[in-house]
Parts: sequence; C-alpha cells; structure tokens
Amino acid sequence: MNILMLAPQCFLTPRGTPLSVLQRVRALSVQGHQIDLITYPFGEDTPVGGLTIHRIRKLPGLREIKVGPSWQKPLLDFLLFLKALSCLRRKRYDLIHSHEEGAFFGCWLSRMFRVPHVYDMHSSLPQQLSNFGFCSFAPVVKLLGWLEREAICHSDAVIAVYPELRDHVQTLAPGKRVFLIENVDDIGKAEEARSTADLRAAHGIDGRRAVVYTGSFEPYQGLDLLIESARLVVDRVKDVMFVCVGGNERQRESLRRIIRSRGLEPYFLLPGTLPIEQMPGYLQLADVLVSPRTKGNNTPLKIYSYLRAGKAIVATDLTTHLQVLNPEVALLVEPTPEAFAEGIVTALRDPELRRRLGQKAAALAAEKYAYAAFIAKTQEALEYFAPAAAYEAGAELGG
Repeated sequence: MNILMLAPQCFLTPRGTPLSVLQRVRALSVQGHQIDLITYPFGEDTPVGGLTIHRIRKLPGLREIKVGPSWQKPLLDFLLFLKALSCLRRKRYDLIHSHEEGAFFGCWLSRMFRVPHVYDMHSSLPQQLSNFGFCSFAPVVKLLGWLEREAICHSDAVIAVYPELRDHVQTLAPGKRVFLIENVDDIGKAEEARSTADLRAAHGIDGRRAVVYTGSFEPYQGLDLLIESARLVVDRVKDVMFVCVGGNERQRESLRRIIRSRGLEPYFLLPGTLPIEQMPGYLQLADVLVSPRTKGNNTPLKIYSYLRAGKAIVATDLTTHLQVLNPEVALLVEPTPEAFAEGIVTALRDPELRRRLGQKAAALAAEKYAYAAFIAKTQEALEYFAPAAAYEAGAELGG
C-alpha cells in the first residue's frame, strides 16, 4: 500500500506519541508498505525502509513545541493540512493514516479524495486538556469533544492503543471497527553494551541503589509525588539515588529548585533527555523503576519498556497503569507520598521480591506485548483496508 500518514508531532523526539508513531511506521515498513509521513519541522530524521518524511515549514520565532496542547498547534496543523492536500493532489494513495488531531482533517480529506481513512488514537484529546491543565473553558472542551466524535464517526476504522480508549470509541460510535493495538518496546538494546558498572561510574553512583524514572517532566507524570516520596525514602534508605531521565532544560531546572528546597540534592541525578538507543542501559541501571503518574487514563509508553527490562516496578494504583500492570508484576500503591515511599522502600529492602517481580514483568512483556504480536495486529488492521485499495486500483486501471 501507499500510505499518507499525518503525524502532528515533533517526529522524532524521544517521548510518548512520537515514539508510538515510530513503532507504527516500523511495523508498516516491515510489511512492505510505502509511507509518506507529514509532520512538524522539529525532530530528527529517522531512517526506516519505505518511509519518506515531509516536514511543514518552520514558523518565524518558533523553536520548539512543548508536549501536549498548545496555542501554536492549530496553526501548525493548518500547515500540515495544506501539505497533505498538496500530496494528495500529486499522488494516489491507498490509505490515509492519521495520528491524534490529524484525524480531524484526515477524515475530511478521505471523503474529498475517496481514500479510506484510519484514525490512530493515542488518547482522548478533550481529556488531554485536563491532564495538561491547558484549558478548562467549556466551549473549547465541547468543541474538541465534537471534533473527536466526528473524526471517529467518519473514519473507516480506529486504532486504539489502550483498552479504555477502545471502550471510549465504542461508546461514541457503536459498531465502529476498532483495532486494539497496544504499544510495545521496540527500541532494542543497541547501547546495552555500555555496562551498568560503566554508567554508575560515569555518574558517580557506585555503591548506591538506583530508583529510576524515565519520561517527560509534565505535571501529570507525578514527579512532585516522587520528590515528596523521596523525602520519606531517604530517612530509611541512605544509599539510594533517584535517577530521573527526561525533561527539557527549563523543566529540569524547575525540578532542581524543588529538590534543593527539600534538601534532597545529594539523592537526585537528572541526566537530561537521552537518545532512545541509550535508554535500555539506564533501565538496566535501576534497582527499582517508578511511574508516579497521577492523571490520565492512557498507559505511559515507558511501562512497556519497564516490563521488558525485567526490573521491579513501583507505580500508582490508577487506571493509567492498571490496564497493563497487575500485582504479580508490580507494586501498585496509592498516589500519596507515604504509600509511594513505602512501595519503594519495600522493593529496595527485599532482593527476592525484586527478582520475582522482574521475572514476571519480563514474562508478561514476552507473552502479551511482544513485537511480533504488534506487527501481526498492525497487519490485521491494514488487511481491513486491502479490498478497498484493490478495488480503487482496479477502477483506475479499467479507466
């Protein structure tokens, strides 16, 4: 198939949705599909077979786009729409594949050019407004909810990346064809040759037990909860180091100020945002992996990497985690500093518990979230559109 993919993201940057887009592109590439990806002007070009990246032009004075909703995105999305319109006028496609709000105009382009359309949903966009604390103005929330419903109803099929999102789609559009394709960790182990000992030595944390967090530093991720928990942990476990990987410089400096105000500087390491190839090494560095997320229903992409790493996980006992994690593979605790600290201390003090949780986590990743299964589910979704694509191609050949 020739696929036009709309990705209103900074592709590629090492964070949730762009990484999920990369997973989808790789899965389509493995199956021999050709993808024209239209995306924002920010991010690293990533070589994938069959992939051609088309970037919209940069806006004067705009150097980056923050994670989540922003007032700049509607203008960038309008430019993305114009780029998609240009591509559709110049080339025949078998499928339009839209991520997130790209579906708002992807389904319209689908009808205009008579090309099937799939809406790749990574979250409910009205809920994102709440998660990011961006806008609570009722008319804006209602408008986004209406656009989401229209995109779902007018798409030929929907891909949902977690069960609650699938249920949300089926509530809004009963009978709509929905493919549940949960994310996986396909980063690989390219940098694991750099041993845990090397990383510990490089960061000066030899002889200390590492509690590792990876991901964005947005408020809904719960890093404030992690810091408040750390105050209680260090009173009971002195040889601990909290390693928080991610965030931009502004966010890291803000976090450093909070850490200093709590007197926790000796216990925190913030190495910054790292290339995705280096992430497996930091996951292996961990004695305990943590996800203190406090808002949202979508499963963090980090959870699949955590499972594959085969380490003990401490996470908040909320829907965002419960769609994947269970008490057999993780310590699930209430989202309070006391409960989260107790979970970390329990894991740090019990090597056998860490070993057992890690083994079961790796087994769950291999059984349910293997990359081969992800490829197969993506292929199933594409086969749903194959008859329409074959019919359109035959109609063109027949004149």
